[in-house]
Amino acid sequence: MALADQDFIPVVLGTGLNAYGIARALHEEFGVRTLALGRFPLGETAHSTIIEVRTNPNLDDEHIVSALDAVAQEFHGKKLLLLPTIEAYTNAVVRHRAALDGQFIIPLVSAEISERLVNKAEFYETCAQLNVDHPRSVIINEPQAADARLGEDLPFSYPVILKPSDTELYPGLKFAGQKEDLPPFGRRTGPRNRKADLRRRILRRPHCAGVPCRR
Repeated sequence: MALADQDFIPVVLGTGLNAYGIARALHEEFGVRTLALGRFPLGETAHSTIIEVRTNPNLDDEHIVSALDAVAQEFHGKKLLLLPTIEAYTNAVVRHRAALDGQFIIPLVSAEISERLVNKAEFYETCAQLNVDHPRSVIINEPQAADARLGEDLPFSYPVILKPSDTELYPGLKFAGQKEDLPPFGRRTGPRNRKADLRRRILRRPHCAGVPCRR
């Protein structure tokens, strides 16, 4: 079925696995195909028959409104359901919501709530306040990152996962070792090696990286 023949058109921002999962769920429930917009074609969606992939290497915060305006004009009069699949696109839609609301159905929370949820540190704090189950975490700020005792007395056992608090900012940072492939935490045996491994990885990154950390 052509997109223009559908009762509504899902417009997904992103071309990765999240985009495929959303498109598949909507296809199974409503029988619709999805329009996926992204910067590059990815294997998860490139050859799917239920997704029409369109790519633009300049699909960033500066150009996202004009790209979506073009989609709205192409499918004028159709119900367009806008679904970002990664935090960078979510943040962009939230920032430009006033310009998009009249053209798209946007099932996202307000900017204030979004800011609390996309920041990993704020997200876990919010979950704790609302008694929502969530992974136990330790927030590592700049002073803790330089502490020789980092990794001792964690409230959970190894292995652990390090995550940047701001996942939109982190990919734009450049530093030595950023693209280095490292084995999962806890693969080495013994608490001393695990502690040293954790501290080594945090110190080689800017202090926006942590478990999670806050800038």
